[in-house]
Amino acid sequence: MQRLLLETKQKFETRKKIALKDIILQKILIHNFKAAHFVGYGIQYYPNPMDVYRQLKLVSPNTQETKELLDILYEYHMFSITAREENEDENQTLQYQLRKYIFKDALSNHRGRYDNPFETIIRQINDVKYVLAQSKIYKHSFVEYLTSDNVPPLIPPSPESVNYVKEFPEFKYPIE
Repeated sequence: MQRLLLETKQKFETRKKIALKDIILQKILIHNFKAAHFVGYGIQYYPNPMDVYRQLKLVSPNTQETKELLDILYEYHMFSITAREENEDENQTLQYQLRKYIFKDALSNHRGRYDNPFETIIRQINDVKYVLAQSKIYKHSFVEYLTSDNVPPLIPPSPESVNYVKEFPEFKYPIE
């Protein structure tokens, strides 16, 4: 399983368009995420949200690849809110509740590390969400959700976004 996770992650890290089957495989892997296997022996087994965004920029906005990539970014969004918020809604599924506590435990176990992979993912997905909401290119339920009145105002890109602003100018940190 670790080999499959790592191979799929490495495909996302390339600057080449990857096959739809690999995108769907990553969607399945990230959906069935188990925090205990997120990082092992210093290796992160899932691509970062910016790697997914890079793939999104390589495909046309109205393709199946786009839909699947946005679904992956939605999964990352769910991780970011389960790691940061306590949701007291009694209608949440057991899977959501379990994932929330597994992820929160994993986040707290890595807190204080310089290279905390969970903090990187949370920061990157927040940056990506902001840019997706501003772009108005993608017709997807996740993007519609981000631009709806039900969502608090999104945080502008972080100062760390300077690391990828050369590749993606839309991530320019607002200096006003």
